[in-house]
Amino acid sequence: MTLIDFIRASLQTQQDLLASFSPAIEEDTFFMEELRHNHAYGFRNFPHEFHNGGLWPVWNGFLVAGLMASHEVELARQVTAYIHRANQKSPGTESVGFYENLHGLSKDPIGVPLCTWSAAGAVIAELSLSGFSFSLT
Repeated sequence: MTLIDFIRASLQTQQDLLASFSPAIEEDTFFMEELRHNHAYGFRNFPHEFHNGGLWPVWNGFLVAGLMASHEVELARQVTAYIHRANQKSPGTESVGFYENLHGLSKDPIGVPLCTWSAAGAVIAELSLSGFSFSLT
């Protein structure tokens, strides 16, 4: 199975952004004990949250750039639509959006609202779809 095949299968199963880390590290494991000691301000890497299986629009924007570089236009369009959907989510009735990340299972927005890097994920994706190349060569 190639990486593209894995991404395609994951998107078909997930029907949403791909997780930052998969599978998520679960509670009561050796790895969770190690993870709990690795943070700067406060622990946020609970299972399916933040960098432990959370869904990040910005990382998926980079995924779109990679998919376009691999000529996987339909997959890139699919992920871009997921990014836009994620950036519109708000936990209440207020129209805030652009949350830092989403919970990997519930897909609820978590973290800080109005994050520019979540908006940047959409910009990276849209620029990539339009043919812009992030190549340094």
